Amino acid sequence: VSTQSTGGTLDNMLGQSTFTVKKPLKRPWERREPKKTIQERVPKPFPIATLFHCGCQLAAYYYVCYRQRGVQSSRDNLIWIGAKDGPSMAGGEWWRYVSSYVVPCHVASFVMNLIFQFYLGVYLEPDWGTLPIMFVIWVSVYGGIRGSCDAGTGNPSTSSTAAVLGLASAYFTNLFVNWQAFDKFLWRRNALIWLGIVVIELGMCGLDFNDPTLAAFGMFFGWLASIVVMPSEVERGYTTAIRAFAGVVGVIPIFVMNDC
Repeated sequence: VSTQSTGGTLDNMLGQSTFTVKKPLKRPWERREPKKTIQERVPKPFPIATLFHCGCQLAAYYYVCYRQRGVQSSRDNLIWIGAKDGPSMAGGEWWRYVSSYVVPCHVASFVMNLIFQFYLGVYLEPDWGTLPIMFVIWVSVYGGIRGSCDAGTGNPSTSSTAAVLGLASAYFTNLFVNWQAFDKFLWRRNALIWLGIVVIELGMCGLDFNDPTLAAFGMFFGWLASIVVMPSEVERGYTTAIRAFAGVVGVIPIFVMNDC
């Protein structure tokens, strides 16, 4: 019995390789594996646009709380500070296209918008760039206000929700186009994050001075803007055609809709 077990053991040992191949020695500065592509070696930009916009919203909310001695916004204060207001904009106060972005409508909406905007901006801006992110934000704000004015709703209203939903549209566009770059678990997790952001933001439109029409148009125009400025490693003919089509679809409603 011992002879047979020994023979089997020797056969197994002879059938296997008894030597290993060691990696060549490297100097300390050569031990780090090089990155795979040139694009990965290019330093990514700092999310300055995201931090700037979040800082502006924080400063505006602090000013609102200081002026009205409380966290709950009122109609008169919103109009005085610069919220979207159709009659005021019809009278020539065009600067409300910009100021309404930083005007808070409610403490809950302000906190959630700030968190979501920071997350989406920090996620997208290093890969997309500063100017494309700013383009998506302000196209969403402008398109949302124009849609709200055309519908005659939301006076007064903030437009910060439209900006966040515009960034959420860019987040969705990034997931949809680059789905092959994610494993299934990561893609599903990001898709659930996007869905949660959209549901919460649309739910916040039930608060006072947060026009759902403005938010919905902002999400739509943000989606079109994200298609136009979305980065692409290889620009092909059909990619350029899709960008041009999205730009045309976004510009036509601006001329069709009524101004404030």
